[in-house]
Amino acid sequence: MCSSFKSLAVASLLCSFTASSVRAENVSQESVRAVNAPQEPPFQEPSVSTLTALLGHKIDDETVQAFVKAQHLHKIAKGNSGGYNRINDPTETFGILFRNNVISRIIIYTRPVQGAASSYGGTLPFKVQASDSPAAIRKRFGKARYDIVGKYLNKPGNGWLVYDKGAMGVTFSFTHNKMNEIYLDAPGRF
Repeated sequence: MCSSFKSLAVASLLCSFTASSVRAENVSQESVRAVNAPQEPPFQEPSVSTLTALLGHKIDDETVQAFVKAQHLHKIAKGNSGGYNRINDPTETFGILFRNNVISRIIIYTRPVQGAASSYGGTLPFKVQASDSPAAIRKRFGKARYDIVGKYLNKPGNGWLVYDKGAMGVTFSFTHNKMNEIYLDAPGRF
């Protein structure tokens, strides 16, 4: 088509315009397809009971594998120990650890880590609040099995409170008297 024009300059200009229009049309159609493409739904925040139900299961168990797939988790392992998480993804609100290929610990993030994780959006276990201080946890749960808040690196307000809750171990982690994480351990793990 472009070679049928008498003036080379006009032909070149029209061919260039036509090619640009075709490219723009293709880009526009691609943009429309991208906008109209089905979007992956946001991650559904699993409940604490869903997370703790994984404790004690082998990592190759169907329930564990279905959960890992649904949550788009990545496996990080060395030998028969490791974990599952979203790897420095702001949508990460929990982590799963395994030892001897058995799920042994659930970690719930109670404070965001910039660029790496967000605060868990579900209801925290045992009616705790992310704003609870070590003193508030001690008041609610009593004497901890291990109380090393303020003794870790000799920094007041840093450390852990470890409790037995039924067959499960529960650890509250603090920095500057602010709760960072809650660890929920399988029976026999703690």
